[in-house]
Amino acid sequence: KKWSDNTTTQLQTETRKYWDRTYTLAHIDKTAGLAYDYCYNLTIGDVAKGTWYLPTQAQLAAMWGILRGIQGNSSYADYSAFFASNYWSSSEYSVNYAWVVNFGNGSVSNCSKTSSCRVRCVRDL
Repeated sequence: KKWSDNTTTQLQTETRKYWDRTYTLAHIDKTAGLAYDYCYNLTIGDVAKGTWYLPTQAQLAAMWGILRGIQGNSSYADYSAFFASNYWSSSEYSVNYAWVVNFGNGSVSNCSKTSSCRVRCVRDL
């Protein structure tokens, strides 16, 4: 999915950028097929629309760390819930770029919002 087709997305303040899961709601292009829209409209497991969201960079990095720990246990060495590729976060780097986390090696980088990367939606329990 693309993060956005809108290259004029308003960049949010540094203090909110990494933790507020809804900070882009009023500013992101939510047309069909984009990462935010995909998560917002997800309705699997009888979970209501609007419950799933695109995780922040910090949340994705934490998920990668947990995944590494699970795979470090020989009983789960073959466990793979993620492809070894980049996943979008909701955290913006700039107006035209957003942060991605690579689940092959845990690296964090930025990517053009109009590029295609994988999406892993999350929700609060």
